Amino acid sequence: MTQIHDQPGGAESSRSSELIVTPAAVADTLRSPSLWRNRDFMLLWSGQLLSSVGSQVSLLAFPLLVLGITHSATLAGLVGALDSLPFALLCLPAGAFIDRWDRKRVMLICDSGRARCRSAASPARSTRAGDPQKDEPSP
Repeated sequence: MTQIHDQPGGAESSRSSELIVTPAAVADTLRSPSLWRNRDFMLLWSGQLLSSVGSQVSLLAFPLLVLGITHSATLAGLVGALDSLPFALLCLPAGAFIDRWDRKRVMLICDSGRARCRSAASPARSTRAGDPQKDEPSP
């Protein structure tokens, strides 16, 4: 029992606050459920993992694709540098809007849009548009 002397004139008010701590309560508190068993966490984690791996692969592949098609290191470096331009220009304004919107919906829309934009490079690679070796007539 705890006694608190907080009233003027020496009057005592007593409040009882009992905290019962048992070994079972401590064990339940320490044994929290694992995140590996949480379905929503695993879906989020695996989706973000795939998204990050795809982004890093394309960060490497696009300059190499430009280098392979044009044989110009300058253009390959320019493509690599321009890859970070949207982040630099849109980071702060996008953050202000995203704070007002549903974060789950924004994440799904942005990741699907990024996947569509990145996959647009596959047809360009397969047609080899602008390839100087393709434009030359065969002997």
